[in-house]
Amino acid sequence: MASKLNLSFLNRITVKDKALFTRSLSAMIGAGLPLVKALGLLAAQTTNKRFAAVIKNVVTRLEEGESIADAFSHQGGVFDPVYIASIRAAESSGKFEQILQDLSEQQEREYKLASGIRAAISYPIFIVAVMIVAAGVLLVTVVPKLEGLFVEMEMQLPLSTRMLIAVSNFLINYWYIIVLILGGGAYAIRYYLKTEQGKFFYSKTIIRTPIVKELFISAYMARFARTFGILGGAGVPIVQSVRLLAGVMNNVIFERALLGAVEKIQKGVPLSTSLVEENCFHPLVIQMIEVGEHTGKMDETMFSLARFFDDETSKKITSAMSLLEPILLIIIGAGVATIVFSVIIPIYQLTGGVE
Repeated sequence: MASKLNLSFLNRITVKDKALFTRSLSAMIGAGLPLVKALGLLAAQTTNKRFAAVIKNVVTRLEEGESIADAFSHQGGVFDPVYIASIRAAESSGKFEQILQDLSEQQEREYKLASGIRAAISYPIFIVAVMIVAAGVLLVTVVPKLEGLFVEMEMQLPLSTRMLIAVSNFLINYWYIIVLILGGGAYAIRYYLKTEQGKFFYSKTIIRTPIVKELFISAYMARFARTFGILGGAGVPIVQSVRLLAGVMNNVIFERALLGAVEKIQKGVPLSTSLVEENCFHPLVIQMIEVGEHTGKMDETMFSLARFFDDETSKKITSAMSLLEPILLIIIGAGVATIVFSVIIPIYQLTGGVE
């Protein structure tokens, strides 16, 4: 019997789906609807069938007597540990509606941030890809015809033209080698980035590479501040909060720093001092954490800091795009000039010889 085609990726649950769900659930709870009824309505309204099934499973578990946090935690990782911990704390504190609002805002910000960074990265990749495809078409279709003409006229070709013809011949006759190299290289890079060494290399590279490092650092600091604010507002203990933060940073450098800070906090060292010793967090984050420690308003301080870094990230995305555009123009111009020079000079010599 033939196995069914797995198309689950078409029904994946996105950050946008979860943000809309959390926002709607918060509004329904605020309007006085019972939790189970609100979840039932959301399951019926959700167009994503997989997510609808998840919500229905949450309802079933609640009706069987599970706590809200436990019901959400048994959904195959759909809801992250910070989400679960915040819900669990909200059950005890009675701040369920407010915590849901904070979580939905966090998810919406994460979605907007990821979309902005993806757009900033996709633009230069698209431009370079188009340039490579155009150059490939030229090398495969136009250059071979010109080569035949040059050979027939027995011309002495400049080095750049001979190199262009050599690349054209290699591309036509050994294209499969290029495919194998590109495919093997992509697989090797993907495998390497899944190793601990690869994760560390990637994490270090993106926060040290010129042009984009400030963008990624601002994005990480915004995520840290907002998540810490949610956990603090929900009443999650500081040690558990910092441990959860380490798991959601998606950067090994910051993850290790936060786990190192956990050990120091358990020994009585303030979080601000612990992070100073780790030497990888933005100085403003350290200062604002210290303010929160002294005032006792850590969640408000962190939300304010998150808004600041959100604005900084938006500015960095715009700045990175404005810097990449001239760099891309120079690269494209150099590539076009090389090809034009390699083709036009022999043609000019040819027409001069004919005259």
